Amino acid sequence: MIELWSRSDFYRDSVDDPSHGWVDNVIAPMKLDDPSGVKQDHESMCADYPTVPTK
Repeated sequence: MIELWSRSDFYRDSVDDPSHGWVDNVIAPMKLDDPSGVKQDHESMCADYPTVPTK
């Protein structure tokens, strides 16, 4: 599923990521079992949406 994310209809049609930064910084590390990009993205998003609790 990780491999398919950047080719999915949702990503191509709905996600604003023209430089593929999210793919490079979040998806690519996950392929190597490195969750740090997900953690960093979650913390960043929770700063923008404070109703979402961080863990």
